[in-house]
Amino acid sequence: MKRPWRLALLLSVMLGGCGELNTPGDPLTLFASTLDPAYLNESYTFDFVVNGGLAPYNFELRDGRLPPGLTLENGSLSGTPTREGNFDFTLRVNDANLSRTEEDFTVDVTTAPPAELILNVPPTTISEVVRIPISVQEARNLQALRTQITWDDTLFKFVGGSVQAAQGSVALLQRARPGQLSVDVSFLGPSLNGDAELFSFELRPTEPNTLTLEARTEYRTRDDGYGFSSSQDSAEPAAGTSDQTGDNLNESGTPDTITPDTITPDTTGDTGR
Repeated sequence: MKRPWRLALLLSVMLGGCGELNTPGDPLTLFASTLDPAYLNESYTFDFVVNGGLAPYNFELRDGRLPPGLTLENGSLSGTPTREGNFDFTLRVNDANLSRTEEDFTVDVTTAPPAELILNVPPTTISEVVRIPISVQEARNLQALRTQITWDDTLFKFVGGSVQAAQGSVALLQRARPGQLSVDVSFLGPSLNGDAELFSFELRPTEPNTLTLEARTEYRTRDDGYGFSSSQDSAEPAAGTSDQTGDNLNESGTPDTITPDTITPDTTGDTGR
């Protein structure tokens, strides 16, 4: 007859060879973190985080509703939302120990903010002709933009013929006035996503001085969406602002939009190439 301690040792070895033991551990927890914002008609993914319990985990929608276009699968909320709004839902998680926990979540679906025009003003005193690169950040499916850049004409003069496109796939239509440069930008190839330099121009100081630029910009996306922003940059700290309600840049002061026939070769002024 085998001794009891030998039987206990044999049982322990056999169970150890079977993999993870079904023993109590940390309590099952679903982290109630704030969900990332979702943008209308843009791809979205958010992974929920579970701690404790015993894998595998099973996720299910307990209450509420998900934004149209998003689905829950294996703890990941993903898809392309097709409707704006605030969507509340309750998520339940079950584990292999038959434990379960629930948390409430909200996902906000909004229209994506407009791109941001970056003026790249030199941070020091300017004593000779300076080239100013103009770029865009966080563009989404951007097809064209119109910007009006202004400065103090008593301090800096525009250098005629100095507007240059930063890349061959960009077409420019520009017009300069004292203290003001208006530029229409059109992307000849695929629409722009992300960050890119667009064009540059030169200014000549009337005497050594620091530069301040302001810009109002209208954006048009490939799917006929529109956005507006205003920004400022100078040698002194100055925060730019951005919103969805800026004014269009029509000379008459009345609302206007960018249309394909506004992006045409300029036969009367300088066009960047």
